[in-house]
Amino acid sequence: MTFDRRLIADFRETFFDFEGEIKCDLAKKGHPYVALIKLWEDDSYLSDKLGDDELKQVYELDRDAFPNTYTIFAREQGDGWDPGMEYELYLSVQHNCTPNRQTIVTDIPITSQKFEIKNKTYHVTQNIDLTPGSADRRSAEKRLRRRRRYVNKRRH
Repeated sequence: MTFDRRLIADFRETFFDFEGEIKCDLAKKGHPYVALIKLWEDDSYLSDKLGDDELKQVYELDRDAFPNTYTIFAREQGDGWDPGMEYELYLSVQHNCTPNRQTIVTDIPITSQKFEIKNKTYHVTQNIDLTPGSADRRSAEKRLRRRRRYVNKRRH
């Protein structure tokens, strides 16, 4: 009897330890600009978050630090049936780093490394620049769309 290695992946527990600074050139020192940060796993077949998984996590956000800093400890057990045997992670940041201080959500894909589905702890330092016009803001949606197209191709 043979087993599909992709099904075994659901029994593997992977841990993620993220930390970094969150920059906003529009903010003044002492004025918080990040409300929430969460780590997600991209499982969408469509261009929305409907199939995505919010990882089991705890996070700490230091709004008094300038720039703001964050730490996330998360875990995930498998990725369902995934032929690539990898997690496709992104950070979802709720913030008001906008000219009119309107609160928005920016999803920033983590492309600095691959995250294989296995019993392992990944330690990642990911600094984020939420300033309008910054490389992170300009490319966040573009990179996420590209990643979703890539993931969808792999699944078909």
